[in-house]
Amino acid sequence: ELQAQVRELRQWFEQGDLDGDGCLTFEEFESLMEIDKVQVFFLKMGIDTHEAVALFHTIDADDSDSVDIDEFLFGVMRARSGVKALDMIAMMFDVQRMGVAVGELTSVVNQSLYRVPSREGTA
Repeated sequence: ELQAQVRELRQWFEQGDLDGDGCLTFEEFESLMEIDKVQVFFLKMGIDTHEAVALFHTIDADDSDSVDIDEFLFGVMRARSGVKALDMIAMMFDVQRMGVAVGELTSVVNQSLYRVPSREGTA
């Protein structure tokens, strides 16, 4: 059954990816969620329409307003077991976002340190 769900999710993703760029934008996702069969599929997985919208924003780890197939499959399959799982996924992706932010901050600090003039040779 798990493989069948993944196959169906992949099909919905491909159908929703209107521009064929391999990513599902939030607008494409909203359009996809208007399809009755998609809503029923998500409900069978224990995810209602409002939770699906929240899930999209949660799995969009880089805040690009789009998700690729791997993010989509991973996030939806993790969330299918209920609200507690969705909360855990939200925390997991929040930690991932913080890691990206810390990495960016570290890069800025490192670049700033290299620009500081050396004090060698000053009396």
